[in-house]
Amino acid sequence: MFINSVCVCFLRMNVKDSYSWILPDRDPRVEGWVLIGSPVAVTTVLACYAYFVKIWGPRMMKNAKPFELRKTILCYNAAMVLANLAIATRVGYYAFVTGHYDLFLQGPDLSTRPTTMILLQVLRAIRCRKFPIAPMGFVVVPGAAAIVRVHRDGVFRAAQEVQPSERPARLPPRVRVFCTYFYITYGGFSIACFETVFNSSVHVIMYAYYFLAALGPEVQRHLWWKRYLTRLQLVQFIVMIVRNVCLVFTLGVPYFSLPLFMLSQCLIFFIQFLSFYIRSYKSNAVRLVKCGGSSQDEHWKVERVKAQ
Repeated sequence: MFINSVCVCFLRMNVKDSYSWILPDRDPRVEGWVLIGSPVAVTTVLACYAYFVKIWGPRMMKNAKPFELRKTILCYNAAMVLANLAIATRVGYYAFVTGHYDLFLQGPDLSTRPTTMILLQVLRAIRCRKFPIAPMGFVVVPGAAAIVRVHRDGVFRAAQEVQPSERPARLPPRVRVFCTYFYITYGGFSIACFETVFNSSVHVIMYAYYFLAALGPEVQRHLWWKRYLTRLQLVQFIVMIVRNVCLVFTLGVPYFSLPLFMLSQCLIFFIQFLSFYIRSYKSNAVRLVKCGGSSQDEHWKVERVKAQ
């Protein structure tokens, strides 16, 4: 009996040691936060989201008339511009302008200093921003990704290609949410402050573009800088890849797993955006052309044009 107890304790120690080698201890400062701690809650929410977007939503809208959400999309994009601007300025000021954190190679911060706790509170807003609400609109409004009213006549999928940077970002929103959960739960928020400021700043420009594009074709034709937005996003991922490679080798055990997780995400995004950029701007691209109909029942067609 004694030998069995010793063996069980030994096995438990080995499991704990292995776990500690891969992941740091959970951050006690965020205990009790909604969707933080156990992965069960956030996984359940994301599973429900995936079910709605992939199964229930399309089934519900299969024979239904698309909702008109142009004003909703405009409000959403405007709200995201303001939210990302607030996050970028607030985190940037408290983390870097005040000299609280190192800009490029910041390690974990488990203290309870006032500035640290302010940054922790900002994470509550960041968690809300990370949840993928917008893609749900693409379910109830077929063609919403193109920011125009396109009927279900085979044009929808091709029309999505018109929106730069939006198509490659549709697949991984659940990964982004889980990445935020991962960093908050295991005390790595200070490590990700650089990515938070950089990414939020890019999102200000990105959602400003989406807002202007949602105003209609009359405005869309003047958005000549859309390809540079994709280039900016590619630069963002290159910088983040370089930074997280450095952090993997400088942080050591057990915090190296946090930038390693971020690195894998950045690589996936970079490949997706690069593929989209080549497909859209280095080869034949498509555009929407109005081909008749009243303002209440507009008709559009997809025209393939040679990329410049």
